[in-house]
This record gives sequence, C-alpha cells and structure tokens, in this order.
Amino acid sequence: MHSGVARPLGDDLWPSGPVPADGIGVPRRVMTFLQQCVEDRTFPGAVAGLWEDGRWRWRAWVGWACLGPDPIPMMWTTAFDLASLTKPLGVAARAVWGHLRGVWDLTQPLAEALPVFAEAVPPRRNLRWVDVLNHQAGFPAWAPLYALSRNCRARWRLLCRWPWTSSAEPVYSCLGYQWLGLGWAQAGIDLAGWLWQRTRRWSPGSMLQFRPDRRKRRRIAATEWKRRHERQMLRDFWKDMTAIQAWVGRPLQFREDPRWFPDRFLWGEVHDLNAWTLGSVAANAGLFGNAEGVARAARWWLAWRRALRPLESDFSSGPWRWGWQVGWPGSPGQPASVWSHTGFTGTMVAIDEHRLRIYVLLTNRVHPEVRPIAMNDVRRRWLYLCGASNVASG
Repeated sequence: MHSGVARPLGDDLWPSGPVPADGIGVPRRVMTFLQQCVEDRTFPGAVAGLWEDGRWRWRAWVGWACLGPDPIPMMWTTAFDLASLTKPLGVAARAVWGHLRGVWDLTQPLAEALPVFAEAVPPRRNLRWVDVLNHQAGFPAWAPLYALSRNCRARWRLLCRWPWTSSAEPVYSCLGYQWLGLGWAQAGIDLAGWLWQRTRRWSPGSMLQFRPDRRKRRRIAATEWKRRHERQMLRDFWKDMTAIQAWVGRPLQFREDPRWFPDRFLWGEVHDLNAWTLGSVAANAGLFGNAEGVARAARWWLAWRRALRPLESDFSSGPWRWGWQVGWPGSPGQPASVWSHTGFTGTMVAIDEHRLRIYVLLTNRVHPEVRPIAMNDVRRRWLYLCGASNVASG
C-alpha cells in the first residue's frame, strides 16, 4: 500500500515506459496531445471530456494519478483537488441558488440579508453580493491568513478591516471569497451541508464534495510534495511587514507550523493552506471532484443562465460573472457566450452556452512539485483540439 511518503524529489519519480491512456470515443488528436503533455512532464496525468446534448461525446484518462514509488494510473473516476473551481461550483452556486429561491437578492448589499457583514469597515460594509462574487470586494489576490490569525473569528475580524485595494479594476481574489465564506459560517449558512444535499442522490460514479475520505485516496490524484510552493510564498510575504503591522495594530512575528508543510505528498487533503487551516472547508478552495461531478455542477449553470441574464446589465462590462471568468482561460471576454474557471492544481471547466457544451480538463500539474508551466496555453491548445469556437490554438 502506498504510504504517501516518496523518495526525495531529486530522484526521478516519473515511471518509464509507455504512458497509460484509455478513453471512449476520444478524437485521436486530443489523445495524442494529452499523451504528449505527460511525456513532456507538463503534468503527470489528466482526465478530460466533452459533454454535449445531455451526454458525454467522449471521455479520456491518461497518465498517472500518483507517480510513485507505486505509480497509480488515472481512471475516469479519479477525483482531484479542484482548488479555485470551488468558487463557481460551490460558493457562487450556493449564492445563486439562494437568490433564485428568494432567500436574498444578489444585487442588494450583503448586510441587508446577513447583518454580520455590517461588521466590515466602509466601503466594504456596503458591498453587494455580486461585487464579492465578481472580485470587486477590494481585497488583494492572496495573503497567508493562517499565519496572521489563530482562529476563524480572528480571521473574520482581520478581513473585515483589511485595507481596500486601490485598483479600479476587479482583482481576482481568494481573500474576498474567504471573507464571504467566513461571514456565511457566522450567519449559520453551511456550505458543505448544502453541497451534500445537492449531490447526495448522484450516482456513485459522480463526486463533488469537501473533505473526501482519505482512506480512499488511491482514487484521488496526488498533489505537491510538502507544499513547497506555498512555503516560499509565505516567506516572501513576510519579507516586508511594515505596512501589515501598521494596520493590524500589533507586532507580528514570523511563524511556520510544521503541520503546514508535512514531509510527504499532499494526497486526499486540500492543497490550499488557507482552506486547510479552516478544516478544509473554505470558500476559495477545498472542493474535490471527478469529471462527472464537475460536469453535473456545471450543468446547474446552464439551467440558471437565462434566469440570471436580466440582472447582468448592472455589471456587464467586467471580466467576471457570478464567479466565472467570461471567455476562455486566459482570454477574458472572448467570447461572451463562454464562462470558464481554472484551478491552481491544474483543473479547468468551461461552459459554452450557445453550443450547450461543457469542457472538463482535470490534471495534477502540481504533482510532484510546482513547475513553471504556461498552463493556460496548454488549456487553450486542448480546447482548440476539442473544437471549441473562437479560441486561439496557442
């Protein structure tokens, strides 16, 4: 049984021999491309598919879910740490579901429906739901909240008084979604429970959930060794503490908990450390799912698009809609009929409303370590080979 502890990364973990590949109805050009990506070590493995007209047109699984020392081949049912796909498939879906049932109005200030958000200092106190979902909540992209606060309540207070980002343009932000999720938790909104209710009657081959059973991790793709990329981000963040200490109002001391960076692969536990320190249920990351689960959740949005369109006139010019990027990955706004989202771990889902298509590409590109890969170029090339319209081939 694989222990989850591999030999040092200086050794070659990549298996020798042919790349395992299988699928149903996969176009030859698509399978060749995925196999070449594994051979080039762009990612160890991938699960991919094109859903159209109520069914999968084709499905593919290539490479390895875990490299070693006991390599595990990808399967169609392999689950992935979806990373930021949590935002549209979990959080934004929960927000829209509440709106469509009349629980709240997404175009009104958050604090009108949930008074806990009035704890934020202006101008954040007056934000609407859509402002947060569309990354206009005035937060920077990222910060190691786990190193700045000791518990959920402290993290909430920290975010409520976080200085407003001066940029006039939307800033893609994990912190904005964390602020939303922490406020929900204090208002009694159970994100994980809602998702379980929505998915519990799905077929056994579909998965979309927080905190998967780690005893079944051989069915889950491994991610990074020791969170080394996050560790470097943390250390870079602490290099200049002057501005941070000024508004936090207390001395800050660098700390690094050994539990944050275990001496093994992350496998069956969330890669994002802000999410992990919240018990692995967070609004910015934490969801695990396989291709079937991702496609099922994306189909919610195909059903909801028409109902949401009358509300979009107030914010139609930005690159985000309800937590989705408009357009193909890395090509904001092109075309407007497409919504897409990507995850740091190597995941992607895209919806083409006009063609009623869902494109799913799930990879474990951060396994065994984060490498300098232009992943959006890879995604766009894959989409081009899949026949996606108006996407550059890369």
